[in-house]
Amino acid sequence: MVPGYQVVSLDLAAARERFRLSDAGQAVESITVLQLPAGSSCSLHLGPSAQGIPLLIGAQLFAICPALDEGAFFTNALGAGIVILLISFSNLTVSNP
Repeated sequence: MVPGYQVVSLDLAAARERFRLSDAGQAVESITVLQLPAGSSCSLHLGPSAQGIPLLIGAQLFAICPALDEGAFFTNALGAGIVILLISFSNLTVSNP
């Protein structure tokens, strides 16, 4: 079972390519940016082929309704330092008959 949340600490130097934050099948309800280095150019992608949502400041909350189960991704085009994200997962399980 997936815990209700996960804190991800990511070195921006390692996130030049699309970095997977959650696996397909994990229902992500929200992603909160807890720390974002000044001058970085980072994006959040809600789905494997989704366009990036620019991250501008720390303390941003992205509520996702309905919960996303295709995977969440992160990219960094410019900047260095550590970004810290809080990812909240849904406890609901959806099954197809």
